Amino acid sequence: MAAPHQTVAIDGLEKKNLSAEHLEIVGVQEHNIEYLARYPLIADKSPEELRKIEKGLLRKLDWIFLPVVRGLEKIGG
Repeated sequence: MAAPHQTVAIDGLEKKNLSAEHLEIVGVQEHNIEYLARYPLIADKSPEELRKIEKGLLRKLDWIFLPVVRGLEKIGG
């Protein structure tokens, strides 16, 4: 059983130490049918096709976000 939540004051700011008793990990491959029904372009795709689309989207997002994050790291020191 997890410990109860605690509130700690540090430099006038309150910080909460949260604990979790249950963690659920949802795989990328699991798709909600109701969610897909809202988007006609992907509603009738097979799980394999959805995985390919998702993989391509993640690659595109990586090419956008990773240079930005790296630039922020350089600026930050």
